[in-house]
Amino acid sequence: MLIKEVEQEQPVQTEQMCDLPEIVVAVMGVTGSGKSTFIRTASGLVEVEVGTGLEACTAIVRDHTFATDEYKITLIDTPGFNDTYKSETEILKEIASYLADKYKNNRKLSGIIYLHAFERRMTGSSLRNLKMFRELCGDDPLENVILATTGWTEAQKAGTLEKAEEHERSLSSNRAFWKGMLDSGAQLDRFMDTRESALAIITKLAKNETIPLQIQRELVDQEKLLIDTSAGTAINEDLKRLQAIYEAKMAVIQKEMVEAREAQDTKVEEALTEAQEVFEKQLRGLRDQQERLRYERRSDNRRIQQQLDDSMATIQKLNAEKISMEKSFEKVIEDIKKNMGKLSAEERAAVEREITHAQQSPDQDKTTELLISIFNMVGNASMLLLSFGLS
Repeated sequence: MLIKEVEQEQPVQTEQMCDLPEIVVAVMGVTGSGKSTFIRTASGLVEVEVGTGLEACTAIVRDHTFATDEYKITLIDTPGFNDTYKSETEILKEIASYLADKYKNNRKLSGIIYLHAFERRMTGSSLRNLKMFRELCGDDPLENVILATTGWTEAQKAGTLEKAEEHERSLSSNRAFWKGMLDSGAQLDRFMDTRESALAIITKLAKNETIPLQIQRELVDQEKLLIDTSAGTAINEDLKRLQAIYEAKMAVIQKEMVEAREAQDTKVEEALTEAQEVFEKQLRGLRDQQERLRYERRSDNRRIQQQLDDSMATIQKLNAEKISMEKSFEKVIEDIKKNMGKLSAEERAAVEREITHAQQSPDQDKTTELLISIFNMVGNASMLLLSFGLS
């Protein structure tokens, strides 16, 4: 398979790719698992930044698109949940928002490649990242998941291939690691640090039927708040567990501070005050993360509602203009008054005020202005009762 290696500043690539079938793949894994290296190796794109240590190189979700002789390929680089600088909540919001937006726009994933560097032990952060991946993905899309190990070239150079193979067997046979996903249809593979190897892994997903991820169905189809999704719930439970631990420690510190004051032990009291400040800061951070989980979807809903309101106002204005061309000002008022009995007393008073104001107005287009002002006061449902709403 030949790669059409084109750097970002060369827009001709877009023309080369327009007629090719597309593969869209998210690349996931812990920080340091080789996600950016895999993408750069597969694509040949020099702008893909690759980290040199265990610090996170990928800070945000980012697309990288390139072409082979057979496919247009988009690889989505994602930050790990053990990111160096960002909290799990921030990472979840970043990934969930990206995936939800793509799903809304009917841009579906061909699959996911989950990378694991075999020299890394399955520590707490690795297991945590894997758990979050499972919650994001769900069960049905696992048949579109490839679990790939990295670091084979180094193992070969170091003469530790047997150890690497043993680690791979442990990953694939242990239900706490990958066995459950493999049993549900995920595939096992090895990234051999070559372009051919990367493309072979990617193109395994080319013919798959696209299946929405659990997080996409929850946020878009089921309209859940982020905190109510499976991934959000998992993070929130951990936040609440940590909060309980910190609050218990705070209670102990406060008790010891009382004892230190009674004993007039200023050194101990000062040390406890510093410890209290640390735990208070940690508690504020936990509460902030919980609030962010709740806020994200509310903010999105408000934005959507504002768009709907703006669209309705525009349509109502056009409707009012149409009516003003068909009916005289006096005829519109007559029709409104005929149907005002259908409104509440408060709405009738508001409409009467708008009619009086319009009758006193010197504007030539009084009919349009009257209908728009009444719409703004009472809404479309009441306008329908007046026979001027949008059905």
